[in-house]
Amino acid sequence: RMAFFFFYRTICLCFLLSRYALYANQELRALGLSNLAGAGFNAYPATGSFSRSAVSNDTGCKTQLGSIVTALLVLLVVLFITKPFYYMPMSALGAIVISGVIGLLDIEEALYLFRLSKMDFLVWMTSFFGTLFGGAELGLGIAVGLALLIVIYQTSFPKIVELGRLHGTTVYRNLKQYPHAKRLSSVMILRVGAPIYFANCSYVREMFDTFLEKHERAGHSVGVVIMEMSPVGHIDATAMHVLKDMMEDFVEVRGIRFMIANPNPQVMRSLQHDEKIWEMLNPCGQQPGRASISINGCGDSGKSPSSHPTHDTLDSVPDSIECVPNDALVDTLRDKKGLYYGSHNSNLFVRVHDAVKEAVWYLRDLRAKDSQEIEAFDEEAQNFFMDLGDVV
Repeated sequence: RMAFFFFYRTICLCFLLSRYALYANQELRALGLSNLAGAGFNAYPATGSFSRSAVSNDTGCKTQLGSIVTALLVLLVVLFITKPFYYMPMSALGAIVISGVIGLLDIEEALYLFRLSKMDFLVWMTSFFGTLFGGAELGLGIAVGLALLIVIYQTSFPKIVELGRLHGTTVYRNLKQYPHAKRLSSVMILRVGAPIYFANCSYVREMFDTFLEKHERAGHSVGVVIMEMSPVGHIDATAMHVLKDMMEDFVEVRGIRFMIANPNPQVMRSLQHDEKIWEMLNPCGQQPGRASISINGCGDSGKSPSSHPTHDTLDSVPDSIECVPNDALVDTLRDKKGLYYGSHNSNLFVRVHDAVKEAVWYLRDLRAKDSQEIEAFDEEAQNFFMDLGDVV
């Protein structure tokens, strides 16, 4: 406990008083080696002092030489001139300390935090009053604990927003931030704004159901749900189970096609480890690292899977969909390590826009038997894509 407190206090002083880039790991190693060496000689733990650091900063000390001079002066005073200081009033010594420490109380920073973030201001006030009435150790401990609780709270309720396409681009952004962004009534695109783990996976599931219910109340018949996962840094085992249950509910119970766009390699590997999720994302049965040369994405009829070219037989693999010619038969997209990114008629895509285009073809096929319904859908789809021109 004391080691943590000393390290945290030293780091706080460095941030307050230093005018250069600070590397916390380097400071931790320096303090650890200092205390390790001092432990062999019954020395006090090495740490930074609030009062002495503030006084040194106010007197203009710039290097470690200032601490050496201060130590030599203290040694001379202790050895030879302690008697004159015996008669010095404690109030005079206290004034010296207060004059230095008062610079550590940054009122302007507190006002800035109040304007910027009430949560950060709450942490500041908790640390201030805890230190004032309970000491530095208690104040810092309460502040660190409160900050950790805030971080847990924020990650437990990640921002999940619905996306729309910005006019004239293939960029998809938050509909609340860009209310004039274009969207299709039968396609719901949701972005999860944080890693998915045991603390927030249930909330993610609830928010997907909430958005779907919102569309149903508005009279929209959602046929495709696209989950944009670019902000999702990782997904743990508990979240994988919840994701699988959610996908099964959407696909097998509600009859809604579920797609995932732009997962990072770590999330991709997690998805591949769950056979059920991978089967729903890749209904054609392709395996990672295997390409399909069929236009429909499921292989040519009458050909065995072994007849498909593997990653090694392909001359080049495109880094992104922009590199793929419009008339290309090889529609499987993979990175340079052979990581599978999906193909036409799959449910896994590099870009949100690619998933939307696949969703339009899928929904159009569903409406093929109803002339009135397909006419209305074609009109909506044309209005959605008409501003793109040559942009793919």
